[in-house]
Amino acid sequence: MLKAITQSYASTKDKNPILAEVSFYGILTDIIELYYSKNLKFVLFKCKWVNNNKGLIEKDDYGFTLVNFNHLLYTRHQLSDEPFIFASQAQQVFYVDHPMEKEWRMVVKLKPRGFYDLGDDTPTIEHKEGHMELWPEQQLDDTTFETEEDIEWVREGVPGLEIDPETLESNEAYDEDDNIS
Repeated sequence: MLKAITQSYASTKDKNPILAEVSFYGILTDIIELYYSKNLKFVLFKCKWVNNNKGLIEKDDYGFTLVNFNHLLYTRHQLSDEPFIFASQAQQVFYVDHPMEKEWRMVVKLKPRGFYDLGDDTPTIEHKEGHMELWPEQQLDDTTFETEEDIEWVREGVPGLEIDPETLESNEAYDEDDNIS
């Protein structure tokens, strides 16, 4: 699968194309490695691409994207045919036979193993004067202590618990298994 930003027309009579993201679906037929020097290498995928005008249904009644590999692009072997893409442009999908329509396949998209979509940037909140960060930058200098005396060892605002040291000494034979419920 390849997602590309390309000019699209609403119909053949449309005179105003718009830029839009278009998905192309295909079957990998060959892998080509181009070596230009020791350190410069490009990997190309050659694919049989589905014609989006005849062999693609964006969403069926159940929300699946359907493709028909009987309607392909670049079947006339013309000089303008470009069945190649860079490997880095490809997204892996697999196709499942449609249970009712024998010529159609359902597209199933995969998430690469070990890939976590963490978003693009730090989220922001719209503010009247501009943008405000959700998590402001922390100033570590504000929390550093000069000496140990500056550190508060007692927590304020909660009832304290006093422990008798003699009670601790009498529980030296305490076993963790004694605390099983």
